[in-house]
Amino acid sequence: FFTTRDGGATWAKRVLWNDDEFDAHLYGIVRLSDGTLMMAGEMATVYRSRDNGKTWQQKPVDYDGSFFSILGLNDDSVLVFGMRSNVYRTTDQGESWEEVDVGDSKASLVSGAQLKDGRVVLVGRSGTVLESTDMGKTFSDRSLKERVGLNAVLPWGDGYALFSDKGALGTHGIAAGQNR
Repeated sequence: FFTTRDGGATWAKRVLWNDDEFDAHLYGIVRLSDGTLMMAGEMATVYRSRDNGKTWQQKPVDYDGSFFSILGLNDDSVLVFGMRSNVYRTTDQGESWEEVDVGDSKASLVSGAQLKDGRVVLVGRSGTVLESTDMGKTFSDRSLKERVGLNAVLPWGDGYALFSDKGALGTHGIAAGQNR
């Protein structure tokens, strides 16, 4: 990854893993309320920095796959998620991880958001939409009938907006699941 110290005028390459055989892609970064940074990527890679990115510690997750995103929640818990709908949750900044049961979903998850009412929404391939009302401890399947690849979810009003390979798909999750 790259860092800047001058507002983006110049950039310096940073390497976290010094192994010619290993070059994991990093897909997401979050900042928690105390300033802690956490990143997630391929091969179950999760890193944590408590000094604004000067140094990083790898935080192992007992998982054999890739994480495509990371989401910090209002209570400072963190979700990492990716291949085959695998979701892991930490409440202690990566010291321990709990696998989250998401039911029968097997699609890759690529984006997530926490809504202003506290709900958590994760989205991914095949129209997959997973929704949590308990800070990511459990999820309900709210997948679309259309099996389109979802690329992003963003809070929007009282619900969320979905973005796919086909463009914006409108707002969802308004007032007990009504869609517009």
